[in-house]
Amino acid sequence: MSFTFTNYDVQNSNVVPSAGSPSETVGFRIVTERSWTDSPKQTTLYRGNLPGSKLKVIGRIAWKEKTVELNGVSKPFKEVRARSGGTFSLTTEWQWDTNSKKYEVKFKKGGYVAKEAGEDNTELVATYTALKLKSFGKYVLPTLTFHAPGLSEDEMAGLIFALLFIDIKLPARKRPLTFKEAAGEVAVDVAAKIVGNVVGNAAGNCCVVQ
Repeated sequence: MSFTFTNYDVQNSNVVPSAGSPSETVGFRIVTERSWTDSPKQTTLYRGNLPGSKLKVIGRIAWKEKTVELNGVSKPFKEVRARSGGTFSLTTEWQWDTNSKKYEVKFKKGGYVAKEAGEDNTELVATYTALKLKSFGKYVLPTLTFHAPGLSEDEMAGLIFALLFIDIKLPARKRPLTFKEAAGEVAVDVAAKIVGNVVGNAAGNCCVVQ
């Protein structure tokens, strides 16, 4: 089951079934409120057939309070998320409660992957591929894939939060510049430097004692 983000910024985006998905596949929406310092305050995960349909809240992250909510039940980060590996490791383990599966989430070039925890488990459960920037201002939108069949709504919500946790915490992503816009910014920077050098040289010359 594959989905594509409709926005380059995964913190605020519809997540719609990818082309070729069964017609009954239901999408998601992610909405993140940010503070004046641009840090995330709350991320809400909705589910429903987009666009124009009534959406159901299936999860929340309260960043200041450091809590995750699934299906109306809220728990602190430390109860559901634990770092795995060394100090600088990006690998984490997620488990909602003792009766649910434990997932290991690892950074993989271009995104994150999740599998059931344990050395014997090698099959991927879900994959998140981040925004891919290409030349001339082009880009490929982020994608989300659930490889395991029969995942419950709570499991999917938990995996979405687990896979996107780091990217949601980061400053909001700005729209990628087109080639024309990028070239314009470079031209402005070059022009500003030239003007600055000319003014600086003129000021220096006017003060030289003959």
